[in-house]
Amino acid sequence: MVKRVVRIQLPSTKLFEDLAFLAKNLYNSATYLVRQTYFETDKILRYYSINNSMREKEEYRKLQERAGSHTPQQLLRMVEATWEGYKAAKKDWRINPEKYLGKPRIPGYLPKNGWFIVVWSKQQVRIREGKVRIVERLMKEGFPAIPTEKLPVTEANHAIIRLKPFFDKFMLELAYEKEAPTIKVREEQKVLGLDLGVNNLVATSDSMIIKGGVVKSINQFFNKQKAKMQAQLSKQGLKTCKKKQQLMRVGGMTNYKTYFIKHQERSFNIALRTTFPH
Repeated sequence: MVKRVVRIQLPSTKLFEDLAFLAKNLYNSATYLVRQTYFETDKILRYYSINNSMREKEEYRKLQERAGSHTPQQLLRMVEATWEGYKAAKKDWRINPEKYLGKPRIPGYLPKNGWFIVVWSKQQVRIREGKVRIVERLMKEGFPAIPTEKLPVTEANHAIIRLKPFFDKFMLELAYEKEAPTIKVREEQKVLGLDLGVNNLVATSDSMIIKGGVVKSINQFFNKQKAKMQAQLSKQGLKTCKKKQQLMRVGGMTNYKTYFIKHQERSFNIALRTTFPH
């Protein structure tokens, strides 16, 4: 089985913002606990220790009451994963410092007015009357029921649901499991190796190279637009605004990605037609 994700972009609502804000509070509180323990003992707390220490905290109870009993547990597992990633990066940095720009930084806190990811476990997710639903108290508050008519998500294969802040909107991620396809390759079949990069977008095993100048130009144009807007905000003493959030979401994550994928597809097709003309 392999895991797949369906992403649905949704407009920001007060309910989404409240949930993400409560998640941020618990994340910061748990991070403080792990940081202090690390400073005092040089050891990183595991999930069960974090959960046992946090379950009576106000931040834990508020998120539990609003989003469901499993949601705080899912968040604390992400805290553990963040610190395990830091531990692995620090260990690798000591062995291969040339791979890094500097020493890995210890996990920090999210902004006080920020948001964080909210996760509902498989046990909290239901598919009823052709729609994906989570805990009923949130459905009554206006959490959207997602129709499954055009989605590959079913009662049998659904997994977790994630609600992620996405600049000025939110992204709802529906995870599901799928059987891994079996690929049979006969000895007489031709196989082409592709190496993807930036300067060289595609390099094939038979020495064909497709340059990545178009993709780099798109990226440079976006960065110039972002820098120009950031300079204007700095003059006003601001870090962000709604217009910048829209630029990051639409320009950075949608148009740029679309251009990149289309150009990449054209490059792959050229490589395949050149190598396998028939």
